[in-house]
Amino acid sequence: MKKIIFFVTSLLYFTFQANAQVALDQKVSSYTCDCLRNYAPEEIDDEIMENCISEAMKAVAPEMTQVQIKALEQVDNMWALIENVTKQVSENCLQQSSSKDKGNTYYYSVWKKANKWYENGKTFEEIQDYTNAIKAYDKALIIDPEFVLAWDNMGFCYKQLKNYPEAIRAFKKSLILYPEGKFAQIELAEAYLLTKESDKAVEIYNGYKELFPDEAFGYLSAGNIRLGEGNYRAATEDILMAHKINILTGANSKQSKKLLLLMYKKYKDDGAEDELLEKAKEMGIELKKE
Repeated sequence: MKKIIFFVTSLLYFTFQANAQVALDQKVSSYTCDCLRNYAPEEIDDEIMENCISEAMKAVAPEMTQVQIKALEQVDNMWALIENVTKQVSENCLQQSSSKDKGNTYYYSVWKKANKWYENGKTFEEIQDYTNAIKAYDKALIIDPEFVLAWDNMGFCYKQLKNYPEAIRAFKKSLILYPEGKFAQIELAEAYLLTKESDKAVEIYNGYKELFPDEAFGYLSAGNIRLGEGNYRAATEDILMAHKINILTGANSKQSKKLLLLMYKKYKDDGAEDELLEKAKEMGIELKKE
């Protein structure tokens, strides 16, 4: 970063021809992206980023106006330029550079600095200092806006602080970037339940079912919500499917059995247990009439 500051300062001693149609930070960002494309994504680190920004500053120097040069005499303006360039580079040309190995559930950022801020956030999170953890994750996300782990952890911290709107925003952003993210789906559904938006929570679990149809969790969760609302008929198919999957996979079926018994009691109280038994039979599940 010292190299960039030195070069920006040195620009103040020269006069250049004007061409102010494009903002200076946009020009520097464009040149920086061109420089970064000379490297494989895994090779790019903080030093390469700084070198590329410095080279970009040299490239735009002949196009700078006297007004721009004068403005850069202010330290705040200089730092604002560097910050804007870094942000624009992250948003405009590094989206394809993040390490998105879909074979892994989540991924770290390609940027070392982003990962450092993320690790700082985790350290704060471990001691339940969620406010400072959020600040650290925000720093990581400024560097790499597609850093899924940082969005997830930020959402979790907001949820712990009971700031549910911000938690929901973070988890939604995570799922836009990585729709298969189980953590974000589960946490988003829980946040909706905490804001009394059960329909939205069920919608999230329905999406979970589509992505992971062989897992009982999505069915069980959606059915549990409807059963808790007293809408046992809406819960029927989900709870039966969850129980069937648990039986087929040999998974622990304790919870699905519990919900199934509760649901059976509801049907029986309404004198409609035959309806439930018929539905179970259609789905290949044998239930005995009590």
